Amino acid sequence: MKSAIRSADGVGVQRSKNSYSSIKDAAAWTTSKEFEVQWFHFAFGCVVYSMWLLVDFLTQERIGEIETRKKPRITLRRFLKWLDKELVALI
Repeated sequence: MKSAIRSADGVGVQRSKNSYSSIKDAAAWTTSKEFEVQWFHFAFGCVVYSMWLLVDFLTQERIGEIETRKKPRITLRRFLKWLDKELVALI
């Protein structure tokens, strides 16, 4: 059963752990004990994480090099700074 969860080389499990860590980095920090607030922050972090993956993919497509990379072309930190700047400009 364990082999059904992991890929043959174990990379799939590591990617899941890295993805979860990145989602936590994308989510807003809260001290609330309420489940609804914590769930919203996690769900919003998932949306931001997905947007970041899409932007990174579109950047690779624009360059003309779509490849599997260990490091993204646009870092999460850079994307979050850009998103923050755009949201502040909206408000």
